[in-house]
Amino acid sequence: SLLVVLGIFSWLPPIDGRQQLTELVFFVAILHSTVIYMNFENTENKILNLFLVIVNIISGFCVFYTSKVDGLNPLIQMFVWLIFLLSLPVVIMLSPDLKTRLFAVIFSLEAIYSLLSLSYESLFLFTLSLFIMVWIKDETRSVSVINPEITMLTRSREESSKSDVLSFIRFFFLVFYSFFGTGNIASLNSFDPGSIRCFVAVFNPFLMGGLLLIKVLIPIFVFGVVYAYIVQINKIKPELVQALLQLFSDFLTLHFFHLVQDSGSWLDIGSSLSHFIIVEGTSLFLALLLYASKFILNAGLKTKLSSD
Repeated sequence: SLLVVLGIFSWLPPIDGRQQLTELVFFVAILHSTVIYMNFENTENKILNLFLVIVNIISGFCVFYTSKVDGLNPLIQMFVWLIFLLSLPVVIMLSPDLKTRLFAVIFSLEAIYSLLSLSYESLFLFTLSLFIMVWIKDETRSVSVINPEITMLTRSREESSKSDVLSFIRFFFLVFYSFFGTGNIASLNSFDPGSIRCFVAVFNPFLMGGLLLIKVLIPIFVFGVVYAYIVQINKIKPELVQALLQLFSDFLTLHFFHLVQDSGSWLDIGSSLSHFIIVEGTSLFLALLLYASKFILNAGLKTKLSSD
């Protein structure tokens, strides 16, 4: 059912600032906080739970309040920048184990994404997070809670390879869907300063462009962190991941290379070249994404597995 809901977003109009639903952004921020409370209710780290709940509610409120008043309140701007700069480092320091770190990073990124949201894109990331929870349970179902290493030894080599390949295919598809799911390309082409209204009150093209780029990359980074966790829990060989990444990237590169046009309108030529360049850089980008995700998941943690 979550896949059906996710499929609806690709049919919605691109987010370009003309239709702002900040009430929905605030409501989704409350839903985020509710999910966080339910997910961390039985954990001992109450400080982390409280921090994530507060930053998500404040994020939604800041977006809602700023859209209803003229100008930018300095207090709101201060809270926005504090959440944007400190939420991810704080959850990294407060999370005691791998799985807690994973969900804390996802929920902190949701707070940052809410600050950059104007409309239904906040609901898109919320739906993605629910799907991610189901996906993690499905991918790590065969891992023993008591001793994951023994469970992995009992899996046959054929079963392990097949499940690892299917896991990568899901990740590869979801990364591309998270990029195109809310019309992000249209958002870049029809840039509207409303999405960064909470951050700056004066025109600054480099800062605005950087914030918009971060907004586009957050859903991709979320899936990178989740897949890095799955690779570590399921002990998927890095060589297999690199080989599959290269294989699928080369296939897409050849496909779009034959679609490159040297005649017709400038729009057709530019679009075909843009598609080719994007898939050409996919291999390097996803490799860097997985390395960065692995570093964030394991920074400051002892080498251990957690699949509670």
